[in-house]
Amino acid sequence: MEAGNGVGMRILVTGSSGQLGAAVAEQVSTSHEPIGIDLVPGRWTQHVMNITDRTAVFEVVREVDAIIHTASLHQPHVAIHSRRAFIDTNITGTLNLLEAAIQSGIQRFVYSSTTSLYGEAMAPTEKAVWVTEELVPRPRDIYDITKIAAEELCRNIARSTGMSILCLRVSRFFAQTPELQALYRLYRGVDVRDAATAHILALSSQ
Repeated sequence: MEAGNGVGMRILVTGSSGQLGAAVAEQVSTSHEPIGIDLVPGRWTQHVMNITDRTAVFEVVREVDAIIHTASLHQPHVAIHSRRAFIDTNITGTLNLLEAAIQSGIQRFVYSSTTSLYGEAMAPTEKAVWVTEELVPRPRDIYDITKIAAEELCRNIARSTGMSILCLRVSRFFAQTPELQALYRLYRGVDVRDAATAHILALSSQ
């Protein structure tokens, strides 16, 4: 995973002040230059901005060689943000990044999706549910809906442009009490460092 001149790439990491985005940027920094954008300042954030700002997104994307897109409104935000805010950030923001990538000739894009989009399909009835990509999503809320829609945007643009786009459906990684963390790790939790590594490997495999 190197730029054409043999040096490390400049990789845009969206949501770089967040838990996953910061972990991704930290791992990227060992071999490449992370260019972080987020709504709030952080160690790995060079540009404080909103991915809904189309002009700003296009300007930043011109500086980079690849994109790892983790920025999102998440399930805990459902109670405090409107449906419109979820659509603006999770769908329109993703479209802005994808279209900016097309304009700049970027060929590698990794999108951070979620296992949450399986929604009601994960609720057991007679037996535990085994979550694989064969499980049909049954979204519960606007978060699930917008993540599915963003995945479909990625699919559509990959097919129409030939851009290499990988979507990773990441399990829960939020900080929790040790008791809850142990419970979730048994069936749908992941260490954020492992999730970050998966994003780096996804980019490397393209």
